[in-house]
Amino acid sequence: TRRASLISLIAAGTCSPFQMTLKKFVHVIFLSQNNSQNCFVQQSLITNFSRTIFVFYVLQIMLKLFYGCCIMDDFVFKIFKNKVFVKQKMKNYGFKKEGEKFLYTKKLLDSQFELRVTVSGQKNIEAKLYDTSTNDIYTLHLLDSAAGTFVGQVRAAYEEALAELAKNCCKNTYFMTPQANRLADLIKETYNDSPEFLWEKFPGFGVFRNPESRKWYGLISNIDKSKLIKGKKGFVDILNIKLDSNEITVLLQQEGFFPAYHMNKKSWITVLLDDTVSDKKIMELVQKSHEFSEKKNKKGQYGTKSKISV
Repeated sequence: TRRASLISLIAAGTCSPFQMTLKKFVHVIFLSQNNSQNCFVQQSLITNFSRTIFVFYVLQIMLKLFYGCCIMDDFVFKIFKNKVFVKQKMKNYGFKKEGEKFLYTKKLLDSQFELRVTVSGQKNIEAKLYDTSTNDIYTLHLLDSAAGTFVGQVRAAYEEALAELAKNCCKNTYFMTPQANRLADLIKETYNDSPEFLWEKFPGFGVFRNPESRKWYGLISNIDKSKLIKGKKGFVDILNIKLDSNEITVLLQQEGFFPAYHMNKKSWITVLLDDTVSDKKIMELVQKSHEFSEKKNKKGQYGTKSKISV
């Protein structure tokens, strides 16, 4: 193949344009000192330069081969972030089960491209677009820097196909992660409160508040993990709850707890919703946070506590 031929040519040291340029450069330097030692240095320089070019081209080929696996698919993230797949809906839509996974294919743009979708579990989806003429992965539609009428048509067709798939195969959820949605259901069951989405700019931010006092007792947010842990990337759901400052100090020594994200760190704490902390433990803390939102009676006591069952 072309790739194999290119690697063979480079490995054989026949990358002539680069070698000839270096030879001319070396000849100029050693023009007046043409002895055996300088010839050895010249040959060493050419050999090292050839090796550098070889490595460069091999890396370039590897990037091309695996580029499709390395690009973040913003379309998949945006469309399926707050959705879960329903098996029966997937079967009705045309998904085929293979082992533990469901597979779906669809031709796009007069069969110039083929969309291949793999789903495992309720949330894990992988979508790839293939050029049917070469059977190579096509990725230009995922690059913001890629412009042009044709790329725009591919991008639109790809997004439309995924949106249609989501509409017919998924059900909506409040949040991105399973634990965040489980907790939202438990809060609804316990306090009859649903999350309020107050900011159009931040659709993944849901507030839980006491309807009597109008005070917040919880906030689930979708943020980049790097906001909590330096060097870590990827979006996660978190829960901010209000607790006693002494308890916050103790909890911060435990895994899964962090200083409150964008809230008063003396009164609030952040819990990472990736199942590091159990639902039962979190709901016990939510109850304490809810107590801060309850109105006090004349004796200075909080209202009736809700019973939690997890």
